[in-house]
Amino acid sequence: MYKFDFKYLKKYSHAILFLSWIVLISAYILNNGESTSRWLIINGQNLFTTSDLAKFSLIIFTANFIENNKKNINNIKLIISDYSPYVFGTLGLILFQPDLSTTFIISTILLTMLLIAGFKMRYLFIPVIISLTGIFITIYKTPYQLERYSAWKNGAM
Repeated sequence: MYKFDFKYLKKYSHAILFLSWIVLISAYILNNGESTSRWLIINGQNLFTTSDLAKFSLIIFTANFIENNKKNINNIKLIISDYSPYVFGTLGLILFQPDLSTTFIISTILLTMLLIAGFKMRYLFIPVIISLTGIFITIYKTPYQLERYSAWKNGAM
């Protein structure tokens, strides 16, 4: 890997992200619409979890976005038009699997990257409130998630 030119990742960050969308959607289609489709299964073999590719692609995409926009990292219009649709689209596909914990972990990684790049916390207040509301709605609408949350809250995990 030390000979790998990482500039290719930057150059193809959008393509890698779109590939992760195809893989995320393919997992659901190839699993015959089963309720949980976190694994890409071909010929009965679990190849990998689709969110792993999505995690990698979002980190590369975010790093590329930060590098290309370091002077405008607090331009909300830029974030809303050129960054958020890709991130929320990808996170939505992961959440649809359903994989709430991976969605939360990836969101935390991306937020940390943006904060390190100089993104101001004050711009995060409304999106974080909306996200937390969505998380709690998802938890309370999904018996499995509610059971896990209750176990965690009561110290059983």
